[in-house]
Amino acid sequence: MAKSMLDAIRAAEEEASAREAQAKQSALEAEEQAKKDAAALVKELEANAGAKAEAMFESARAEGEKLSEKAAKDAEAQCSKISAVAEKNRNKVIKSAAAILVS
Repeated sequence: MAKSMLDAIRAAEEEASAREAQAKQSALEAEEQAKKDAAALVKELEANAGAKAEAMFESARAEGEKLSEKAAKDAEAQCSKISAVAEKNRNKVIKSAAAILVS
């Protein structure tokens, strides 16, 4: 009877050791999988962030082009107004300058 009790104790110890080893192995596998999952998630987030940044850059570039075109049109309109006023006053300026030179 003592021998069977010792055998039962040894079997229980071996089973506990086997379960412990299996639990350690499962924990290691879970850790490795978690690392892989985290790396994949980081890679996906980086790709998404890169795509979002590229879209924001393109949007800003397009907005800058629109503003540049508007500024060019505004400047052209102002130059046209100045030229029209200068043309309108050209004869007066020439006559005034001639009068000053003659007097």
